[in-house]
Amino acid sequence: MQSILYKYILLHQQFSLPGIGTIKLQRQPAQLDIANKRFLAPFYNYNFDASKDAPSESLFNWLAQEMNIEIWDAVKKINAFSLNLKNTISQEEKVLFDKIGILKRDEKGAITMENLPNELQTDFSVAANKVIRLKEEHTIRVGETERSSIEMEAFLTKKQNPVDYVLRIAISLSIVCFLIVGWYFSDKKFTTTSIGNQTKIRLK
Repeated sequence: MQSILYKYILLHQQFSLPGIGTIKLQRQPAQLDIANKRFLAPFYNYNFDASKDAPSESLFNWLAQEMNIEIWDAVKKINAFSLNLKNTISQEEKVLFDKIGILKRDEKGAITMENLPNELQTDFSVAANKVIRLKEEHTIRVGETERSSIEMEAFLTKKQNPVDYVLRIAISLSIVCFLIVGWYFSDKKFTTTSIGNQTKIRLK
């Protein structure tokens, strides 16, 4: 019965046993291992829930077809297997469910399951190296316009017009002269005589 139920869980991802619980096959997605710079492959594990122990009708129908028996006989087989499994757990403390896990009771008497190494792990981890493409052209949105990266690079690195240093020097000198003239008139006071030569000429 264990091999038949293992085949069923591979096809339908879960089954429930009366008085035991539900065993579910779950696929965990790939994960990024930042420390080792690798993508860990997806993996499978089994989840056990003792609170849900009502078998589905699809299990009975599938089992009847698989074993070529009546549905009522499939129901009786599932119930007998579950009862025998439950009694074995109570007597031997733990029971190996082939390829799935070890069923046992915890300190409170509840049935739990310890997963076995999963033979469904067939993928390997892969390196997660960052790909840097220099000068790779792409499109970016600037306001309401789409521009290529080459256009934006040319726009941002466009050379400015060369500075006219001669004009700057002339402006600087003009400012200095203006300041000197202003200082002179503020010191001498502005009069008509302050701008002329004050030397007296004596006639012989």
